[in-house]
Amino acid sequence: IYFQAPQPPQGWTGVRSATVDPPACIQLSKAVFKNQSEDCLFLNVYTPKIETSQPVIVYFHHGCFARGSARSDFLGPEYLMDRDIVLVVVNSRLGPFGYLSTGDRFSVGNYGLKDQTAALKWVKENINRFGGNPDTVTIAGYDSGSTSVFLHTVSPMSRGN
Repeated sequence: IYFQAPQPPQGWTGVRSATVDPPACIQLSKAVFKNQSEDCLFLNVYTPKIETSQPVIVYFHHGCFARGSARSDFLGPEYLMDRDIVLVVVNSRLGPFGYLSTGDRFSVGNYGLKDQTAALKWVKENINRFGGNPDTVTIAGYDSGSTSVFLHTVSPMSRGN
């Protein structure tokens, strides 16, 4: 899906194993994340309880829009699971795969931000299945993740998600 908007995820039936992290998105170096792939649009959802309607934090990782991952070994829930919140950590395309623009209709750019917007929409539509309240979602981030937060607060594409 090079240089295209993200597509809604395909559903599945039955139990889906979430015990192993999928690959990180392709980035300039394999020094930190050796397992990288173009098929990398995923998010990790951490919840202490499923039966309640808890506030939600959606976290966008750091890495200057060029590196990083939502993998649990990079950004896990260790400090938040005793706080009665649902934590969602989002993966999005990085570097040229996420932000290259040719300045015309062929590659308009900002696909990484579109990935994040799609994740926010998914959270709004599905977080109740994980014990989260879709009406109490806070977006957060560090470094480029905080830049993403700012951009989502001013983007019409992110309103209502």
